[in-house]
Amino acid sequence: MILRRLSAALRKQDWFTVLVETLIVVFGVFIGLQVNNWNAARARVAQEQVYLERLEDDFSLIIAKLDNGVDVYSSSIEAMAVLHDAILINRGDIEGEVADIGGLVAAANRIGSGSIPSGSSATFEEMIAAGSFSDLRNSDLRKALYDYDQSAKLSRAAWQSLRDQSIPYLQDLSRLYKMRINPSDPNVSTLVGIDETILFGEP
Repeated sequence: MILRRLSAALRKQDWFTVLVETLIVVFGVFIGLQVNNWNAARARVAQEQVYLERLEDDFSLIIAKLDNGVDVYSSSIEAMAVLHDAILINRGDIEGEVADIGGLVAAANRIGSGSIPSGSSATFEEMIAAGSFSDLRNSDLRKALYDYDQSAKLSRAAWQSLRDQSIPYLQDLSRLYKMRINPSDPNVSTLVGIDETILFGEP
């Protein structure tokens, strides 16, 4: 309709009408673009909120796993100390009392325990893959997420290297174990004792 009126005004050389109709078209296009931009901005803000909520869920799980990992590794280190002290006390290198057999068995049972370090946030990786990481407007948050991701990758690589290096020692340690086979399931066994002659190097 506007284009028809504009054409008619041009034929009549009605320049005032041409100007008015042109302004109407220009303002209409401008307002349409502004509305589209506004809708796009609202959609980005809504998506950002979804990402923030998912990141919060991700890092709640990551923190819980890290806390559990600290507990597991602390327990493993304490177990190593119990066995190490028992060996030194038995050799007379230090004074003290060797833990009873129950304590030694418990320590041997915990010494090989471990926990895989927490990995990257799934939401962070999704945002990177989708090219929407820049939708997070907080630059400090973007930096913190990137820094954590790099640290998580390094931690995983270090854990894998340490695990691979410790396998031969854990295999040697298994010679200490006295295991009991579960009668109902031969694939399941329970640590019930340790060979003290091997632990203390007695002939």
